[in-house]
Amino acid sequence: MVKRRRRQNTPLVAGIALVFLLAGVWYWHRSLPWNRARAALNRGDSGQAVEILSVALNQRRWTRDREEVLLTLRAKALFLKGALDLAEGDFRQLHADYPRNFDAALGLGVINLLRDRRAFARDYLETALGIAPRDIRPYLLLVGVYRGLGDSEALAEILRAGWGRFPNDRRLARIQADYDFERGRYDTALRFYDLLRAAAPEDRDLLARIALTHLHAGHHRQAADLLTDLRPENRFDYPLELALAQVLRIQGRRADALSSFASLYNRNNAHVEAGLYWAEALAERGALDEADALLDRLGLQILPLTADLFQPPETMELSSVERLSLLRLVALQQNAGLLVARGRAATRRGKYEMAERAFRQALSLETDSFEAIHGMMELARRKDDNAERLRWADRLVAVYREHPAALLARAEVYLDLGRNPDAAVDARLAANAYPELSRAQALLARAWLLTGKTEEALHAAERAVALNGGDPAAHFAMAEALAKAGDARRTEVSYSRALNLDPFWVTPRVRFARFLTAQGRFSEANQQLTEAARIEGRPIKRDQ
Repeated sequence: MVKRRRRQNTPLVAGIALVFLLAGVWYWHRSLPWNRARAALNRGDSGQAVEILSVALNQRRWTRDREEVLLTLRAKALFLKGALDLAEGDFRQLHADYPRNFDAALGLGVINLLRDRRAFARDYLETALGIAPRDIRPYLLLVGVYRGLGDSEALAEILRAGWGRFPNDRRLARIQADYDFERGRYDTALRFYDLLRAAAPEDRDLLARIALTHLHAGHHRQAADLLTDLRPENRFDYPLELALAQVLRIQGRRADALSSFASLYNRNNAHVEAGLYWAEALAERGALDEADALLDRLGLQILPLTADLFQPPETMELSSVERLSLLRLVALQQNAGLLVARGRAATRRGKYEMAERAFRQALSLETDSFEAIHGMMELARRKDDNAERLRWADRLVAVYREHPAALLARAEVYLDLGRNPDAAVDARLAANAYPELSRAQALLARAWLLTGKTEEALHAAERAVALNGGDPAAHFAMAEALAKAGDARRTEVSYSRALNLDPFWVTPRVRFARFLTAQGRFSEANQQLTEAARIEGRPIKRDQ
């Protein structure tokens, strides 16, 4: 009987013993310093995590594997606590003792990025990428680093590598699309934007970007229709309204565009981009004092490049680092945009030294700023320094190889230098890539004309006007072609239309004066030259 009871109690005793054993194992496992530290980090108590890990590291020697875990956790905890110097010290020790530690390379890359030491950040993040090519974080962070360094080739390469590794990641797709948009590869950008639109059809910021891409590719009617269809009836939508104002500007409805930019900025003066567009529209209308006053106001409202932008984020999560990087990028773009606007204003007033200083400061913030490089080109034109103007044009095309506006800007320089075949090559490249871009057809018409192909010039000019009747360049090209064909009446009409659309564009005004001189209308020609000299603030030659 006793033996039978013992046999019956054996499973119960074994079960109780197993429970105690498991409880002991659980307690022992939980009491391990790395697990206690992880629990503290999960609670958001980075200070306690640092204390636990420091005690553990100081009390005994650990195996290399355990020491690596403890150091990694302490470096992360110090980072989250905001002790960047101490965190950097731990990450450096990790990187020296454990060169294949991904967190060490990533952490050093992030810290150097936060401190704006981009070259060091690049080196560490590239190391992290080599250690763990299947982790998306180095790809996303390197995009911002390469962009800040102005290394367009490395930026394109990391995007290709990231897109090949993570073909379904929407963040990379948006970065790729925005990069293609900035570089003037509008067809490629639209393909990526369409993929994103399929995943997020209600994203209005994305839809506004798609409309702007169509606009810059020459599809301005399609852009206008898309924005009009999307425009909410009972709700204000800033991205859509800003895009619509830009459509109005490109269509030649400058007064309406100016009113829209002013309304957007006055509605909320945090809309710095709208304010910069408004200032440019005022300057284009000749209201330079108003434009300068607005720029002074904007100078107080843009994000300042202060030390606050270089403080660590609240967490080491990728989203926090990306958010801080984006904030810095916006601050850099706003400051560079303001400098470019001041440079343009100084150029219009004939203050060339002030203008050059502003453009170069903008380039120090954004080394590949399209607007700043273009501003230096315009400055060289006003100084009659053709060699310098061409040098800046070549730099623009070197940075923006496929951007139609860059090619057309250099084509304009070639035309002024009499290098008509070179102008025709650049204009044809832009026109072939974007056949609906009116300005490309207009430049192509002028290039054809100067190479003796009057019929081709007329055809291209007519196409330019048909594509966008609000483009002054299209009417200027038409006037030049009609003058060559001997149609004096229509020539005068086309010159007048070009100058009505952009009364401060000097080149067609001087060419109109030359046409009037050939007609024997010397008084009218002198009036045009006088107005051109007033606009440029310098004497204008009749044969310029």
